[in-house]
Amino acid sequence: MGWMISLIILLPLLTGGANILLFKQQSKIGKILMVTSLGALILINYLMARTQIGVELRSIQILGPIRIAFRVDGMSSIFSILASSLWLMTALYSFDYMAGEARERAFNGYFMLVLSPVLGIAYSANLLTLFIFYELLTLTTFPLIIFRGSDEALSLGNKYLLYSFIGSSLIIAGMSLYFFQTGQLDFLPQLSFDSDVLVMSYVFMFIGFGVKTALVPFHSWLPSAMIAPTPVSALLHAVAVVKSGIFSLIRVTYYLFGYRFLTAHATLQSSLLTLITVSVLVGAFLAYHQSNLKKRLAYSTISQLGYILMGIVLSNEYALTGAILHLINHAIIKISLFFAVGMMYKRAHITEFEEVDGLGKKMPLLLGVFTWSTISIMGLPPSNGFVSKWFLAMGIIEQNRTLFVSVLLISAFMTAIYLLPVGINAFFKPEKQVIVAEKLSLKVSAILVILTIANVYLGLLPNGLIRFIHQQITEKIF
Repeated sequence: MGWMISLIILLPLLTGGANILLFKQQSKIGKILMVTSLGALILINYLMARTQIGVELRSIQILGPIRIAFRVDGMSSIFSILASSLWLMTALYSFDYMAGEARERAFNGYFMLVLSPVLGIAYSANLLTLFIFYELLTLTTFPLIIFRGSDEALSLGNKYLLYSFIGSSLIIAGMSLYFFQTGQLDFLPQLSFDSDVLVMSYVFMFIGFGVKTALVPFHSWLPSAMIAPTPVSALLHAVAVVKSGIFSLIRVTYYLFGYRFLTAHATLQSSLLTLITVSVLVGAFLAYHQSNLKKRLAYSTISQLGYILMGIVLSNEYALTGAILHLINHAIIKISLFFAVGMMYKRAHITEFEEVDGLGKKMPLLLGVFTWSTISIMGLPPSNGFVSKWFLAMGIIEQNRTLFVSVLLISAFMTAIYLLPVGINAFFKPEKQVIVAEKLSLKVSAILVILTIANVYLGLLPNGLIRFIHQQITEKIF
């Protein structure tokens, strides 16, 4: 198993380095290597999920209980397979989107480098290992955010670094408090909850990791990061950055503190739920006021991530199941939305909401995918978004906090207000000006169709995934 973990983490690093350093003229070879590596990663991650769950690899013993270690479990399997699969989809999409760009080869290299820390986060067996890769994630995503090289891109990239390092400082503070209180950083839930130091530790880590999840009021870096090319934006929102923050909070809450911790501190739990409610509603409200389509999706992400955070903080089996399902479902839905918006720009030069009128007649597949993804993110049956939000609602009721169900309903209503008009206007309104739309490539069309099929499948036939979550995650936690 040790060699498999090493291969999983090193293969994207080596592939990215090869694209930057070796394939200066033969970019096609570099692309073939990327697709081959990502296909191999999907296969290896899947095989490990089938055969290696529960296996731990100790890599480096630093001092006493402080060590760098990796472990395969249900959460690592879900996150690694999701990341590597969406990375492959985004790579194929980016080959079309970035074609002809002056620094396409460098983009491909940086693009692959980011996957290494994401997979390192997925397989981390303790908080120290996770934090090391979490910091590497910040450093490897920075070149992609500032890829255009403009003064604005550099300024907004620095903003991303500033927010990330503030979050990291809070995580270090929380991690230090936890270690001095418990003497360990392994993902082994604590049985004692009556320490004010542990409460302070959790608050620091929740806010610290919450920065990457764009928790209000630490959210403004995420819309600013939309200066990056659309494939980067898609990954930032679907899995690379914000979902790494979500994944880390699941690890901290359930594998470090234990599911009883927040229920034992009802005031802290209520305070966090209130903060998350603000994040859900503010994100939706700001999304409504955005004319730029990418920024509208960015603020939508802030709202949707609040759903997952709510499921984490509620600390019961239904809520955690809903949080994990929405981690997956939102990733697939949001990457579909970003891919559609990216092609509106590349093929029709449309970036603003006011420009979409009549576009559906010129690009029916693209706007059809966008509209179905909108229905899914609203949470209407029989979409995959409905399944995850159903479990979240059951988790809320399980905790006797039925008021928060109204938060989900209000947010879904606001989502309909700011996203549904895109599809409606595109299909049912006449053109305000003559739209010249180039035909989508077969490759991009296939990617959009595959992602939509995945959305439909996880809405109609979610039982296999729910069963895996129950057997490999919630049954072991609760």
